[in-house]
Amino acid sequence: MKYLLLLPLTLISLFANFSFAYAQTSVSPSVFYCVGNNPQPPCVTIAPTQSTVNSSPSVSPASSIGGTINPVSGIVSPSVSISVTPSTGTGPNIPGGVCTNLSQLLNTLVPIQTSTNAKIHIKCEPANSGGGSGNGGGNPNNGLISKFITLLVQLIMQLFQLCGMQPPTAGTPTISGTPSISPASSVSSTPSSGIPSSVVATPTVFSVSPSTGTNTPPTGNSTLKIGNNAPPAGTNAVVDFRKNLSVPALNVYSIGDTISEFGYPNNNIANATWRSTLAKLGPLAWRLALRMNGNSVAAGAGGGNGDGTAYVKDIRAMNGVPVVIAAGKTGDYDIDPNMSVQLVHYFNDGGGRNGGPVKIWIIGNEPDNGNSGGYIGALNATTKAMKQADPSIQISAPAASHFDDGLMGAANNTAGQYINYMSYHAYTGGDGQGVYSTPEFLTEAQHVKNSYGKTPALEEFNWNFRCAGGNGYSDWEGGVYIASVIGNSLAGGAGHAYMYADSGGCGTLYNGGAPMPAYYGLGIWTGMNGQFDRFGSQLVNSSVGGVDVTNGGKSGLSQQVELFAMNNGKIVAINKNGGAENITIGLGGLTTGSYTVWQTDTTGPIKEVRGSTNFTGSKITITLPGHTVSSIDVQ
Repeated sequence: MKYLLLLPLTLISLFANFSFAYAQTSVSPSVFYCVGNNPQPPCVTIAPTQSTVNSSPSVSPASSIGGTINPVSGIVSPSVSISVTPSTGTGPNIPGGVCTNLSQLLNTLVPIQTSTNAKIHIKCEPANSGGGSGNGGGNPNNGLISKFITLLVQLIMQLFQLCGMQPPTAGTPTISGTPSISPASSVSSTPSSGIPSSVVATPTVFSVSPSTGTNTPPTGNSTLKIGNNAPPAGTNAVVDFRKNLSVPALNVYSIGDTISEFGYPNNNIANATWRSTLAKLGPLAWRLALRMNGNSVAAGAGGGNGDGTAYVKDIRAMNGVPVVIAAGKTGDYDIDPNMSVQLVHYFNDGGGRNGGPVKIWIIGNEPDNGNSGGYIGALNATTKAMKQADPSIQISAPAASHFDDGLMGAANNTAGQYINYMSYHAYTGGDGQGVYSTPEFLTEAQHVKNSYGKTPALEEFNWNFRCAGGNGYSDWEGGVYIASVIGNSLAGGAGHAYMYADSGGCGTLYNGGAPMPAYYGLGIWTGMNGQFDRFGSQLVNSSVGGVDVTNGGKSGLSQQVELFAMNNGKIVAINKNGGAENITIGLGGLTTGSYTVWQTDTTGPIKEVRGSTNFTGSKITITLPGHTVSSIDVQ
């Protein structure tokens, strides 16, 4: 016992040295974490280190992080449940005593700098029967050791104060700093069971949404939920939203019109009222011919009129995109490499200027109506020089006056490496076949794709080339024909279909500015600038009377009714017959929903003829009046 009296002095000396070192290094004791329901430490050990706290824990990117954040190391443990309550042991007769006092003592010794909520377990062995140093049974020292330890506690507290340190205050410590999580699509901050909410760090969560990288105008219903159901049997028409057609995607360049420079300045986009009427169609591609005139740009259509720069800027003002014909020095087809390169630089340098950039360039216009030999001779040099001036552009040629296989073949053989679109024109409605001639546009596009390996491009079309007015322009045939040609061309794989023209009595507007039937045939596709659904980004499979939309051999009901459907739920329905046609459309990918119907009459504006109507059983039944074009917008 007498030696015990020397022990306090020895401990005071040791703790004085310890306190001095402690104040400088902040060494932490080992910390034991219990995992799951196991109350017996040690379970998971954090070894003593100079600093056990990471004030800004970092988590590597992952698609989903669950579990907990270790309050000491900052490491995420997805499946470990950490107990922060000291184990009381499982042996008998451990109500308190030395072990309990030591646990309380040493838990106050955790340095303030660690800011941890974890408590230290002191493992105590159960007492042996008949005595020993455990907590149970008799105590041969009559409590002297407990009193001695109490004295040591008091001495240690004094040492803290002498060293200028304050022992931790009561309460549950919290983690200092906010963990930073690297971007991930989903991060869970929900703690595992067993961790008090006060010690769970709240990670910073980033929402990562990839950009589409496009400014393509809205295409209508973007929330269409496509399922897996097949179209029901027993219908006379089918639209299968599950199956995209193997054709180019649709964008603002897919459907367009032509600026007729001959109408300058009144019947032309230089006129604000004229421009406003055309803008109501919505964003479109607008094709026009331009040529260099010194250091400026002039109209190029056969020596047409107007300021080329103003034309391009007016197209932009209509929320459209320009598609420029690089015309020749004196006409449409006497193309010149130097002049064509000047045009590219004029609009595209610096990423775009003077209303540019212009992304699609057409080389000349209808050379088979003039000197096709001279055109083919200059085509390779012209296209090569233009691509060198701006490699990002797309080039279309030869802009044949009709479906001229010979000229297209010669263009492909001469400059095929620089040509993106194989282009041609067509005016077939007035040849006696009328609106029933439109499936030809589907098979012609398929022929170009299969023969030349190029994307087909229908760059000028209308009822006939005379622009003489009368039937086919001013009656129902104009609207039905235009809408059908666009659908058949795109379903055949054409990259774009551009009608002719905005004026001249044979296109979009009458001289004077009133809309012609063709205006509404174009507008049924565009949605009239948001009045109803615009064309989607991809055509999907459809059929009428068992005849697939990609089959040009139409007969029976498919000869009278055409359906062109898109991935946004829009269906363009055309009835060429003079009488009404009743159709039931079986829908693949949809079982229930609603739809609206917008429709032309025989000559007038597009109107909503059916408000929101529910459907069930994957079917829509509708009556299409004779000589009409409809937009069935499925939601």
